[in-house]
Amino acid sequence: YNVLVGGGQGMTPAKKDTFPAVGQKMTFATPEQTVAVCEAIVKVQRDFGNRSDRKFARMKYLIANWGLDKFKAKVEEYFGSPLPEPHPADITGVDDHMGWHEQGDGKLFLGINVENGRIQDIGELRLKTAIRVLLAKYPVDTRLTALQGMILCDIDPADKDDIEEILKEHGIPLAEDLTLARRYSIACPAFPTCGLAITESERALPEVMTDIEATLEKHGLIDEVVTVHMTGCPNGCARPYTPDVGLVGKARGKYTVYLGGNPEGTRIGFIFQDMVPQEEIAAVLSPVLAQYASDRHEGESFGDFCHRQGKDALATA
Repeated sequence: YNVLVGGGQGMTPAKKDTFPAVGQKMTFATPEQTVAVCEAIVKVQRDFGNRSDRKFARMKYLIANWGLDKFKAKVEEYFGSPLPEPHPADITGVDDHMGWHEQGDGKLFLGINVENGRIQDIGELRLKTAIRVLLAKYPVDTRLTALQGMILCDIDPADKDDIEEILKEHGIPLAEDLTLARRYSIACPAFPTCGLAITESERALPEVMTDIEATLEKHGLIDEVVTVHMTGCPNGCARPYTPDVGLVGKARGKYTVYLGGNPEGTRIGFIFQDMVPQEEIAAVLSPVLAQYASDRHEGESFGDFCHRQGKDALATA
C-alpha cells in the first residue's frame, strides 16, 4: 500500500494558521509491514504533535512545520529501518458505485443512493422501510460508500427485477433516475443534531441541489459530474474543501463557496465567494458554469477548469 500522511479537513477561521490539507504520499508498505508502519507514524505524532493547543494538534501541522522528509526520517527511526519511496500510482477517477453492476462471480451488486446519508421515511420516499423489506427477503451483505450511499452485494441475477420493484413501490429512485450531480453530492448532519453547527447542511442541500440542477440544465451540463459537498461549519466533516464545489457554513443561512477541488479529493479548492445566502448559491455558480460550458478543454472536470482559470478569471465570468 502507498501510505499517505497529514491529511485533515478541519480548520478554525478565527485562527488564520489553521488550514485543511490533503494527505501526502510518504512511503510504500507491504501488507505485513502496514501495522508496524502505522504504529511508527502514530508514535511520532504522539511524541512530537502539539499538545498545548488542540487547534494545532493534528498531524498535518507537525508535517507542515517539519516538512515531509523530516517526518519520514523520524518515522523510519521509530520503525527501525529505512522506508522505500511510494509507488508512482495516482488516483485517476472516482466511482459512486450506484446502480447495478456485475461482481465478477456471477452475482450482482446494487448501489442505492442515500441522500446525505440519512436512511429514513419521508412522504412517498420510504427508504428505511424499503431497506428493511429488502434485507428481510434477501439477507445479502451490505456496504456503505464514501459518498454516503449503500451497496447490496451478492444478489442473484434472478432477483434483480423483484428488487427493483420493491424499490419503486417505496418511491426509491434508481441510479439512472438521478442526476450525476445529486448522486455525487454529500452533506454533514449539522442542525439539529450537531453542537458545532453554525447553519444547515443535510436539511438544506436537497433544495440547493435542485437549484444547481436547474442551473446545470440551463448551461447544457446536466449530464456532467459536478461534485458538491456541504457542511454546516468549517470543521469539514463532509470534505467540503476538496470537491468541485464546496459549501461551508459561515453564518446562519450563509456559506463560503469553494471552487477548484476535484472529484478525487486530491486538491484543496480556493475561496471563490464568502457569505453567500443559501438561496443565491446557484446564481453565484451560474456564470462560472456558463464559462466552463464554453471554454473547458476536452474531458476537463469543472474543478480542474476552475483550478486552471484561477479565482480572478472566474470572478469576471
